[in-house]
Amino acid sequence: MKSVTKVALIILCLLLTAEASFACTCTIRSVSQRKKDAKAVFMGAVIENSQEMINGRMYYRAWIAVERSWKNAEVEEITVYSGGGCMAWLEPGKKYLVYAYTDKESGLLETDICSGTGNIKLAEKDLKKLGKGKVVVKSNPKHNNSFNRSGISLSFIVNLDAIRRYFPPG
Repeated sequence: MKSVTKVALIILCLLLTAEASFACTCTIRSVSQRKKDAKAVFMGAVIENSQEMINGRMYYRAWIAVERSWKNAEVEEITVYSGGGCMAWLEPGKKYLVYAYTDKESGLLETDICSGTGNIKLAEKDLKKLGKGKVVVKSNPKHNNSFNRSGISLSFIVNLDAIRRYFPPG
């Protein structure tokens, strides 16, 4: 009886002192739905990554050399951010299929594991459903973060969004 009481007390102590933890919970969506929901869909190799604090939130920033685009990424390089519980960790030198979206709060082009982003070695089914996509022709990658054909850099777009949020017009 003493051992049952001890076990019950230990379990009670563990329950009372345990901290809440939150796991990443993703909604299952088809490849076509993930593509539709994304701002950009592309495949590329991570050139470099870094850690950054933006508006009090920790992000990982990845510069990616785009090789193939399925949506809005017909550029040589693109920068995406990831943070939080569902963060997609993008390692330099490895290739990924990226589904990126513009975060409503930060204005950053972000990705996470729930969007479908993952190592290209594990993306065979997605690649088949996406089709060939557009091959991105490399002229001279400059690590310039350009996002569209007009040459406006993604970082400028992100910064302009941040400026508008903190200093609304009118």
